[in-house]
Amino acid sequence: MKIRYFKGLFKTHSMRFISMEKVSGDYILVKMQAPYPIEWEAGQHGAFTLPGKKFKGRPYRAFSLASSPGEETLLIATRTGSTVSAFKQTMMKMQQGETIKMRGPFGWFVVQDDTSPIVMLAQGVGITPIRSLLYTLKDETSRPIHLIHSAKDFHLFSDEFKQLEQKNPEIKLTYVSDREEFKEALTAVASTYGSSAYYYVAGSFEAIRSIRSLLKGLKVKGKRIIYDPFFGY
Repeated sequence: MKIRYFKGLFKTHSMRFISMEKVSGDYILVKMQAPYPIEWEAGQHGAFTLPGKKFKGRPYRAFSLASSPGEETLLIATRTGSTVSAFKQTMMKMQQGETIKMRGPFGWFVVQDDTSPIVMLAQGVGITPIRSLLYTLKDETSRPIHLIHSAKDFHLFSDEFKQLEQKNPEIKLTYVSDREEFKEALTAVASTYGSSAYYYVAGSFEAIRSIRSLLKGLKVKGKRIIYDPFFGY
């Protein structure tokens, strides 16, 4: 692990809550804004607290940032699930201008070099840090950039991503709805690039184990697999 991945761990920022939007089913988007520029790398996550709010359970949650460092607002995406946690219930009731504190961003789910082909593999709301990476890479035309997203009911950010694909011929999007389709699409891409690409995997712990096993079975070296398990999604 490189020291730069954890620089943000020692910094705390007071963010201004802007809005919370329900986009489909139990998917929600939360927008915040910092009072000054924050230095971080696309794909990283932060640990969030709600100052002055009282609720049961853990006082913090980790969320990957869906926004890229060049955007004015910080965006996180999450799902409430059938049983909404006290933290998320409280956050969903916040008013514009209230404070959310963020420690970070930090983490290793970042672009590894300037030349290797990139394959992004996400399941469900694991697409959150992928948005950050894809927007950062949106103007790169010197290497292939593939995204395979598996979701049963809703592909978050798909409309935005299709616009990026139309503007950059190196960006290729594949959307699937079940495990077999995902495996087929992944096998095709991994068979093309092998260990020359970096594979960015985001999803639940179970999904990551499955995808890593599949990639290693296709002779992809472990050091070429960068993964981001669900934290507070």
